[in-house]
Amino acid sequence: MHRITTIIAYYPALGGAQTNAAELSAKLLAGGHDVCVLTLDWTGTVTLAERLRGIRGDGHQYTRRWKDSGGVPVISFGGRVGSVRWRPLFGLAVARHFLASRGPGVAHFHMIDSTTPFSALVAKGLGRKVVVMLACGGELGEVANARRSLLGWWHLRAILRIVDRVIVLNEAMRRELMDLGVPESKLVMLWCAVDPNVFTPLAAREKLALRRKEGIPEQCLVTIHVGRLHEQKRVDTLIDAHAKTDGLLVIAGDGPLEAELRVRARPLGDRVRFVGRLDRAGVVRWLQASDVFTLVSSSEGSPCALLEAMAAELPCVVTSIPGNSDHVRDGVHGLHVPVGDIERIRGALLRLAREPQTRIALGRAGRKRIVDELSGAEALRRYETMYRELMVE
Repeated sequence: MHRITTIIAYYPALGGAQTNAAELSAKLLAGGHDVCVLTLDWTGTVTLAERLRGIRGDGHQYTRRWKDSGGVPVISFGGRVGSVRWRPLFGLAVARHFLASRGPGVAHFHMIDSTTPFSALVAKGLGRKVVVMLACGGELGEVANARRSLLGWWHLRAILRIVDRVIVLNEAMRRELMDLGVPESKLVMLWCAVDPNVFTPLAAREKLALRRKEGIPEQCLVTIHVGRLHEQKRVDTLIDAHAKTDGLLVIAGDGPLEAELRVRARPLGDRVRFVGRLDRAGVVRWLQASDVFTLVSSSEGSPCALLEAMAAELPCVVTSIPGNSDHVRDGVHGLHVPVGDIERIRGALLRLAREPQTRIALGRAGRKRIVDELSGAEALRRYETMYRELMVE
C-alpha cells in the first residue's frame, strides 16, 4: 500500500484531466492505497486578509473536507475558477498540507502552474516522491506555453529538475521533453483509465429503445462530440462540416465557446443538439445511442473521451494529431482528417453514413484495442508499477 496525494485544480469538474484524476484515484483507493486529493474549487468572493486567516466570506472555514462519488477523500482550498491571483495561496495550502503530513509517499501533480515548483520542492524535501503529469503537447501544451515568457520557462525547467517522474500521454510529448534534455528514465507514458465494462455497446434492440427515449428516429445517423467547448476542440469546424450532411449532431459538454457555438449551429435547427455537461452515466448513455464519435481538436494529450468512445464501439473521426493518432489508426479504428479541414471532415462523416459495415468494423476494432491494450486495468497496473518503483529508489 502506498500513500498517494493527488494535486489538481477544480476537481472533479472541467475536463479530461479531472476525469482521469477522479477515475485513477477511485481505482487506487479500491486497490488498498491511501489516497487523498488536494484541489482548488471554491468560487466565492473573499478578501485577501480573510483568505490568509482561513475564513470564507460566509464565515465558514476556508478548508473543506469531503468525499467524491468514488469515496476518495478530498480537501478543497479556496479559490476562484479561472482566476490566477489565488493560485499562490493554493500553492501555500498544498505545501502546508505536506508539512502537516510528513513521511514517505507520492505527491502526484496532475497540473503545472506557477505554484507547482514550490509545492513540489516542499513535498520532496519532506520525503515524498514527486510525479507530474503534462496535459498535452504541441502549440497548446505546457512546453509551448512555458516558452512564451521567461518566468514560465524557468518554472517548467525547475519542475523538470525537481520531479522524480514525468508522465507524458503520447509519443510526441515524450520526444518533446527528451529534446529539452529530460532523461528518458524520468519519462513514463500512460493514458486515461477507461473501464470497458462501463463503456460498453448496446445490443441493437436496446439501442433502438434508448434512441426512442431520446426522440431520435430509427434510421437517423447520430454523430457525437464529447468535450469542453473550447477553442482547442475546434467544434466550430465540426458544426460547419455537419451542415451538408444528414442526421443529428450531438454536442456534449460546456465551456467558454458554448454561446458562440449555439449561434453558429442555429441555422441547422434541430439537426444539432446541445446536451450540456454530462455525468459519467450520461456520457455512457449518449455514446450508446450514437453511431459515430468525432474529435477534431488542434491539440490533445490522451483524450479520455476518445478512449471512452472506442470502448463503446464507436468508429471515430479524429484529426491526425498526436494523442488522437496514437490511439486511432487511420482505416483501422476510425478515419483521420486534417485540423480545420471542413471538407475532409464532412467527407469522412458522409463515408461512414453510407457505409454501415465500415462503421461496424471500425467500431469493433476500436473496442478490441481498448480491451486488449488500453484498458483502465492496464493503466492502473502501470501506475502502481511506477509508484512501487519510486518508493524503492
